[in-house]
Amino acid sequence: MELVEAVRGGSEKILTRNGESDGALLDPRRLDHAHRLERQHVHLTLVVARETPSSAGRSGGWVW
Repeated sequence: MELVEAVRGGSEKILTRNGESDGALLDPRRLDHAHRLERQHVHLTLVVARETPSSAGRSGGWVW
């Protein structure tokens, strides 16, 4: 239980096997936050790409 409490307290724990990292324990709230940030980054990248004219767009062609 101490390990779970430490993770919930904000620590990340790396699990090792034979001296090699084998997994990690993260607080699910932090993982959800990281996923939201990743989705937001993808969305903003697509918005910027859509608003940035490409050579095809300037010549009157369709840009997909």
